[in-house]
Amino acid sequence: MRPRRFLPLTLLALLCLNGCGSGATDEFTEVNSVSFSPDSTRVAAGITTTKFEDSTNADGSGDQTETHDGSMIVFSSNKTELGRTQTGDGAWKVAYSADGSFVASADDDRKIRMYDGHTAEFIRIFVDGKEGFLSTAISPDGNIIAGGGRDWVIRLWNRQTGALIKTLTGHREAIRSVAFSPNGKSLASTGWHDGTVRIWNVETGTLIREISAQVGDTYDAQWSPDGTRLAVAGSEAVVLMDSISGTTRTYLEGQAFVIYGVAWSPDGTKVATGAGDATAIIWNATSGDQVRIINHPDSVFGIAWSPDGNKLATGSRDGHVRLWDPNTGSLLWRQ
Repeated sequence: MRPRRFLPLTLLALLCLNGCGSGATDEFTEVNSVSFSPDSTRVAAGITTTKFEDSTNADGSGDQTETHDGSMIVFSSNKTELGRTQTGDGAWKVAYSADGSFVASADDDRKIRMYDGHTAEFIRIFVDGKEGFLSTAISPDGNIIAGGGRDWVIRLWNRQTGALIKTLTGHREAIRSVAFSPNGKSLASTGWHDGTVRIWNVETGTLIREISAQVGDTYDAQWSPDGTRLAVAGSEAVVLMDSISGTTRTYLEGQAFVIYGVAWSPDGTKVATGAGDATAIIWNATSGDQVRIINHPDSVFGIAWSPDGNKLATGSRDGHVRLWDPNTGSLLWRQ
């Protein structure tokens, strides 16, 4: 069974001790990822719904099953749902193209899918994964789709033809994040439990450098808008580092649990992080000081800063997408 973040089958079974059995079911939905369109008018969300069914009998016979369904939803920035499509066995990561015309989704059924960025209508499937995909990114020119898999491999496809261009190997764990540099020449990736960030040459597929992030397990890495720095989120902290050398580090410490996602403000002066302690925190990217804490009812898995700088989107384990004013921390809407 594939690993889950907080509610493995054994824990779900414990939750059902007083009410499950004889066909009882338990279901929960979590928002894994959020992404803004380049004009800041739309938000895409990757969602996983998990259903646990207990068909055990009083004598212990029977079975317990866990199933997963994914969906990709596009909202307008004023909360209206514009489109919804089922994606497969859980949508882990979504990413908007630079022109806003389409969205890529990394799905746990071994596929990367592409959808219309306005209506969420299905366009294309990219398939080559031996296991599920956890991450995806789109090159700035929109021509290359990257997918990071549970099988430790990064794959690059031609967006228009669907042809596999390159496979990048070297990580020793599942690929939790992939991100193109602003000029599209480099790709950053994180290897979950191997604790590393790797920088790849997109044209040749060769490894430029491997960096020990020193933040525990590595969950996310994102380039600053000018491409000179990388923000890396881990199980212990977040580090801001020089993207060339991996040095000149600023550590952001204060969130009490795994930091799942990180996002730069469009001017590069701040960083927002989402964590398992049910907080999103905005940090000063120069000093490393906390600017604002935004509390949530549950863990924050996905986080994105709007290109116009006026909105912050979060996706939570409680199944809701929220839009915030990053300047005041006030909630704009919840969906």
